[in-house]
Amino acid sequence: MGTAMLVSNIALWVVVIVQCIIIYFLARMTAEFMNRFRITGQQIENATLKVGEKAPSFREQNQDGDMIRLAEPNTAYTLLMFVSGTCSICDAILPKLHELQKVYDLRTITVSKASLSFDKPLNPATHHVKSDELFQSYMVQAVPTVFLIHSSGHIEAIETVTSFEQLKIYLGLFFRGNVRLG
Repeated sequence: MGTAMLVSNIALWVVVIVQCIIIYFLARMTAEFMNRFRITGQQIENATLKVGEKAPSFREQNQDGDMIRLAEPNTAYTLLMFVSGTCSICDAILPKLHELQKVYDLRTITVSKASLSFDKPLNPATHHVKSDELFQSYMVQAVPTVFLIHSSGHIEAIETVTSFEQLKIYLGLFFRGNVRLG
């Protein structure tokens, strides 16, 4: 009888510990879910980053295995583009990003949730990062979404683009000072 009692007590404690772990992870998931919304007056809307806010900093490994950071003192702006391997618009834009780097003082980083495979070799000056966390911290809802981030770390523009030409026009307007994107 003594061993049966000991075994039942151990089993009970194992069940209690497993339940505590489950409750902890459910609480974390609920907190992450609730952080995606912002209450404004009588409305609830999806939380998004805004132009003028400080961009979430990061340090990630690029396609070559090098660690890259958001802050880079050599360039005035970083173009952070969120893409997907199943996005045909992304496939059309990615090979042309080097054209923007020639015209503007831009450092280009593309972010995807999964590894990308490219038909054509891309410009080696473009960093490619695989990161679910960046999608979450930048609150990206659709691809391709681009963030133009000043070297100070502040977001200067946010756009969901539908073509390379649209991206080129938006950047041209921004750098000529004719429009504030976001």
